[in-house]
Amino acid sequence: MLVLFAGCDQAFGLERDEVVLVCPASFREVGGAYYRRVDDTLTWHQAEAACEALSEPETTGQTHLAVIARDDELAAVIGNLTITGFWLGHTDLATDGTFVPTTPQSVTWPTSAMPPWAVGQPNNNGGNQDCLWVDGNGLLDDRGCTSDNDKARFVCECDLFPSTAPLPP
Repeated sequence: MLVLFAGCDQAFGLERDEVVLVCPASFREVGGAYYRRVDDTLTWHQAEAACEALSEPETTGQTHLAVIARDDELAAVIGNLTITGFWLGHTDLATDGTFVPTTPQSVTWPTSAMPPWAVGQPNNNGGNQDCLWVDGNGLLDDRGCTSDNDKARFVCECDLFPSTAPLPP
């Protein structure tokens, strides 16, 4: 069980009930966050729905495709879950080239011009690569979200943020 304290509340001396994060038992702690590796291969939209379905009534945590905020967080997930070739919870469906998380978190990772992108990525090949995938070398790539040709394994995350993932077109 992880107790999260609101930093703003502490800074301003506000007293509120502490928020207790309780995740499903199938999630594993990695660097202070909770993740679950899923070896089923699904499209990005199917993977997001599968992650959301992992929430349990007795838990307070929200489950969704993993949202990564930093390079070291990605490295920790890959290393601890022993996985490459998987979906993450970031998409540029709203604005091409600007990958944003599928939760209301304020995350500016990854930028489109810096590593850990694979060479030549993101390239929006064919004009329909809008979902974030980690390739077999642990580098980022944009891929199609709905094609059966773009199915992959995925990593789910449990935290206090609900998914705001867009529906498939």
